[in-house]
Amino acid sequence: MRIPESRTSSDFFNRIKDAITGGTQTAITVTYTQISKLFNFTINVDNNTIEIDGTNNWLQTKTKINRVTANTTLDNTYYEVFVDTDSAAITITLPAGTSGKSFRIINTGTSNNAVTITPDGSELLLGENSSFTLLGGDVIIITYETTEGWY
Repeated sequence: MRIPESRTSSDFFNRIKDAITGGTQTAITVTYTQISKLFNFTINVDNNTIEIDGTNNWLQTKTKINRVTANTTLDNTYYEVFVDTDSAAITITLPAGTSGKSFRIINTGTSNNAVTITPDGSELLLGENSSFTLLGGDVIIITYETTEGWY
């Protein structure tokens, strides 16, 4: 889908809405061209995951948005993690750290259940080898560094 630089396309936003709300649209690709600049991004919706992949000659980014409702061990397919604790408390286990890897974890629950974030093995989380708790509405952004662990 091509979006003219002077306006956005309501069809594009309707297709996003359709994809997110479970309609028939499962992938959307947008190309935006302005003079010699080209910007493409794709939104894929599959199993509660939204993947946004944007590329052009000065930007490369890929963001995955996941919604989880049960205990989960994260891996490289996660970045933005919406944790729905309305039914029960949930434990999120971090993977073995890779320098520069980041996660944004959000407790979206409204029933006072917590998200417990647990590091892998003997790795550090916020300077300690122990778990960290997010209450309803809390958000944490953590990035792994080889010496310091997850901060």
